[in-house]
Amino acid sequence: MKVSTVLVAPLDWGLGHASRSYPLINELQQMGHRVILGVSGQSGEWLKKEFPNLISYPLPSYSIRYSRNGPAWFSVLLQANRFLQSINEEKKWLSQFLKQEKIDIILSDNRYGLSHPDVKSILITHQLRILGLSFSFINRWMERLLHKFIKSFNEVWIPDTEGESNLSGQLTHPSPHNVQTRYIGLLSRFYLHEKGNKYIKKYRYAFVISGPDPRRTAFEKICINLIKQTSEPCVMIRGTEKAEPFKPVSHLTIINLADTQTLYEIVTQSEIIISRSGYSSIMDWVCLGIKAILVPTPGQPEQIYLAGYLQSQQLFSSISEQDLKAKGIPVLTQHDSKSFNFNAFKESLRTCLSFANS
Repeated sequence: MKVSTVLVAPLDWGLGHASRSYPLINELQQMGHRVILGVSGQSGEWLKKEFPNLISYPLPSYSIRYSRNGPAWFSVLLQANRFLQSINEEKKWLSQFLKQEKIDIILSDNRYGLSHPDVKSILITHQLRILGLSFSFINRWMERLLHKFIKSFNEVWIPDTEGESNLSGQLTHPSPHNVQTRYIGLLSRFYLHEKGNKYIKKYRYAFVISGPDPRRTAFEKICINLIKQTSEPCVMIRGTEKAEPFKPVSHLTIINLADTQTLYEIVTQSEIIISRSGYSSIMDWVCLGIKAILVPTPGQPEQIYLAGYLQSQQLFSSISEQDLKAKGIPVLTQHDSKSFNFNAFKESLRTCLSFANS
C-alpha cells in the first residue's frame, strides 16, 4: 500500500471543527498514512495535545468575534472583509506550504481557502444552505458566496447520513445539484467509546460551555447562576483556560479544558448535559446516547435551526438562552434513541485514498 500524506486543517471557531477531525486523523494513522495538521488558536492547541506525535503548521486565524448583544450572523457580516482576507491568506499559505511538502489529499474543515488544483481537495461541512437570516436577500447573497468557495474543492464531505433519519436537516438535505457532495456518515471523537447509559451518575447536570467570546462568557455566567439555584451536584467544562470570573460554588466541579477521555468520563457520569447546539457537540451526544438540553447561541441561525429541528425529531430538548435565564432549566421532554453508524466515514476515507494513489 502506498503511504499518502494528508493535510488535515480544521477551522478555529470553537473546538467543534477540530474535535470532529479526531476520527479522521485517528483512522488515517491506523491505516498507516502520514498526517500533517494545519491549525490555529485554542482548537489547534487541543488537537496538538490529542495527537502529540504529529507535525503541525500554524495557519492564519479567522479571528471573528461575536457581538455581546446583536445577532451573531450580523457580527460575521460586519467582519466580511476580515473573513475574505483570511481565505486569501489561506490560499497564499497553501501555495508556499506545497513548495516544501508533497501533499496527496487536503481535508479542510470549513477553511474555504485550502484547495489547490494540483491536490485532491476535500471540504468538510454540515452547512450547504444559509437559513433563518432576517432578510432573504442576505440569505441568497451569502449562499451564493458559500457555493462559490465550495466549487474550488473536488468534493464536499457532509458528516451526516443521506436518508430521512439525519441530524442536519435542511442545512444539507437535499444536497445542492451544483455541488459534488458525499454523505460520509457522522463524525464523533467518541466513535470508539461505549455508550454512556451504563455508567453510575455522579452529577445531575454537566454544563459544557463552548464557542467564541463574548458569547461563551455570557453563557457561562447564566449557567453559574442556574447552578447557584440548585443544591444538586454539577460539573462545568468551561472551554477556556482564562481565569474563572466567579466565586467557587461548593457543589460545582470546574474543569477548564477537557481532553477526549476527560470529557467522556464527565458526560457519561452526568444525568443531563446542557450545551450549545453546535453540530459537533450534537454528534458527540448522539454517539454516546446522552440526554441533553440544547441552548442555541442567540442570533446564530444554524444553531437555532438545529436545536428546533432535533427537538422536533424528539432527539433532544431545547430552550432559548433568554428563556433559560428567565425560567431556569426545563423539564426534559424526550428522547427517541435512534441508532446511527459512526464508522461509515471509514469507507469514504478508503475510497479517497484509493483515488489519490491511482
